[in-house]
Amino acid sequence: MKNVLLLLAVVACGARTEIGGTIAKPSGTCSGIVLFGGYANGVVLNDTWCFDGTSWSPIATSNAPTGRQDPAMASDGQGLVLYGGVGTPGPNFTDTWTWTPSGWSEPTLASPPPGRIWTALARMGSQVVMYGGEGSDSLQALDDVWVWSGGAWSAGTTEGLVPQARSRHAMASLHDRIVVFGGVTSGEVELDDTWLWGDGAWVPVQSLAHPAARQWAAMTTLAQTVVLFGGYGFDPKAGNTYFDDTWTWDGATWTQAQPSTSPPARYRLTLATLGDRIVLFGGEDENGKPLGDTWTWDGAAWTELHPAISPPPRMGAAMASP
Repeated sequence: MKNVLLLLAVVACGARTEIGGTIAKPSGTCSGIVLFGGYANGVVLNDTWCFDGTSWSPIATSNAPTGRQDPAMASDGQGLVLYGGVGTPGPNFTDTWTWTPSGWSEPTLASPPPGRIWTALARMGSQVVMYGGEGSDSLQALDDVWVWSGGAWSAGTTEGLVPQARSRHAMASLHDRIVVFGGVTSGEVELDDTWLWGDGAWVPVQSLAHPAARQWAAMTTLAQTVVLFGGYGFDPKAGNTYFDDTWTWDGATWTQAQPSTSPPARYRLTLATLGDRIVLFGGEDENGKPLGDTWTWDGAAWTELHPAISPPPRMGAAMASP
């Protein structure tokens, strides 16, 4: 409740606002990870926060995307690109927003991708790749690829084999390829496959060990290794599974890490890379409660941080490092 009241103070009082003695920073002062939006307690959020590796700060913005849950966001090397998500009520958003040191802006686009939720974005060089998601038709998973380059979207080519259409999947980039893991089909079948996309073609990956089938996990890249955490799985016989496992992908093999301490199980969380660490924030726990904790992964161990001020707990936010 304390964090919620602090956030309301930021929104109500404008660009220069004190919250517990902390002034909301102007957008140009954020040099770390950017967190946007999400959902908590029946409310979709449109606040923007910055994490510098130690402290969270609310960012005062004169313009921002409409409040939404489950958008996707990634860097294009110049700033951040945010797409999709859904408000309360829908429909799914079709707008694209960019974040730079100047703040949020909405470019005018002639041919945006169809609206969607539960998609994924990942950086590939100076481009951002979007794959899959759930379209405006209820439970209709998508299998299209879109590429953001030069301030515009274009449909990506998909020659040969293609993955099964999916949403709620995890995605990151490694070297010059996009890595996709898991997700769920239109028929609510959870997936445990890994695919690579690059040069207009999909390649399925075989690994003897791999994460269990799941949806709503999160994935990012650290030191030439893809890292996956969390997610949700459903087995008709075993029931619900809420994951707290950490997996790494080196470009050829999945390996389960064995840290002595891990964040509690969750899904609809956010991961982003900041320097030599991965930052984890928020998500939804097994009781449907929004989470507001911050953890870091250094390649071997998880560490929980306790910043003086944090974003209010939330699920389905977007987070990335410019």
